[in-house]
Amino acid sequence: MYSPESAMADEWPVASVEALEARGVLLVQDGNHGAYRPRASEIVTDGIPHIRAADIDDGGQIHFDGVQHIAESAWARIKKGRARGGDVLLTHKGTVGRVATVPARFDRVMCSPQTTFWRSLDSERLDQGFVSAFLRSEVLQGQLRRVMHESDMAPYVSLTNQRGLSVTLPPIADQRAIADVLGALDGKIESNRRVADAADAAWLTELTHTLREVSEVSVADLIAAGTLVVNDGYRAKNSELADAGIPFLRAGNLTAAGLALDNADMVPPDVVERAGFKVAHAWDTAFTSKGTVGRITLVGPEPEPFVYSPQICFWRSTTPDVLSPLVLHAWMRSARFVAQVDSVKGQTDMADYVSLRDQRAMMIDLPSESAQREGHEMAEPMARMACGLRREARAVAAIRDALLPKLVSGRIRVRSSEDLEDVAGVAVEAHGVEIPG
Repeated sequence: MYSPESAMADEWPVASVEALEARGVLLVQDGNHGAYRPRASEIVTDGIPHIRAADIDDGGQIHFDGVQHIAESAWARIKKGRARGGDVLLTHKGTVGRVATVPARFDRVMCSPQTTFWRSLDSERLDQGFVSAFLRSEVLQGQLRRVMHESDMAPYVSLTNQRGLSVTLPPIADQRAIADVLGALDGKIESNRRVADAADAAWLTELTHTLREVSEVSVADLIAAGTLVVNDGYRAKNSELADAGIPFLRAGNLTAAGLALDNADMVPPDVVERAGFKVAHAWDTAFTSKGTVGRITLVGPEPEPFVYSPQICFWRSTTPDVLSPLVLHAWMRSARFVAQVDSVKGQTDMADYVSLRDQRAMMIDLPSESAQREGHEMAEPMARMACGLRREARAVAAIRDALLPKLVSGRIRVRSSEDLEDVAGVAVEAHGVEIPG
């Protein structure tokens, strides 16, 4: 059974990264700089992943679908930054403090100069799962914030500064118990996301077949008929941003794994009334149109309340019998939509921007209403399942994030993941986090 014991992290020994490296316990290494970074000729379509800060999201996911790849010749030439499955990556330049674990299926990945890998070299003194937990904890993140602005560069924590960081070292049994509990939660999150991705791929593939016999329809005509809404988000004032309330969705909150609401900015509930229809509706398709253009996410059938920011446009069917929102979403993932986006992107002074006017001037390829209804009925159960799994994953992530500081600080002590139900119950009671039934 878990126990909220009195022992705290200040009772545990602390060592610097430099000291742990000197003892052969830990290896911390970043990617190659200068002449030893990958050359343009060594960037290939299919090769060894080269992980940059932008490839890691705030939720700890590495987006391998968009990573750069390097050739075997680059791996052989570059001796620094060679990571592998199980290593924990830390972003230390530009965007500082994101943490992700390299999946075990990758035997080789290369760190960029923006990322560092942390690897335990002695599992009897430092558990690798605990390394991941500690890097995500406020104990370590607070140290990063204190040193990230010491240079004139953008936020940056050099390898020298990282070696000066302090690591708390609970007894190895406690380290393993912490890693066990958090690993079980991370495993649940990853499992949900994988099944959701598979379900999405299945229904999108099937639904795409309904787009074979289509008619070309103007977006403007659909808007004029009241069938479709294409608009951008609410322009919140700085004074409306708050520490708690309703998520305010920016481009960075749309990820390959769906919506990332846990790290979103917040606005007070009364902003929802002022935002009007610029609040999430069931089956919206959210599209990033400014900054990072082209991320697309389907909002679920029962969305958590959130407000769109101006970086996001939403496409909304107001008449599902005439325009299936799932058919609309499938079309927005098609090469035809991407080509239209690419043709207008950057026509203004902003390089990464697709205006509302350009979106409303697009043409949609739509099947007949009867084909849409048939396709929607086929796709909806799988789409609902995928959205539900992602929502559950977000709830589990909230529990994990609530537990992490208590586990790393020693305020909650566990022996193994067998205590997970009891420990999660504490987090649910203390933080009001619930997993949907």
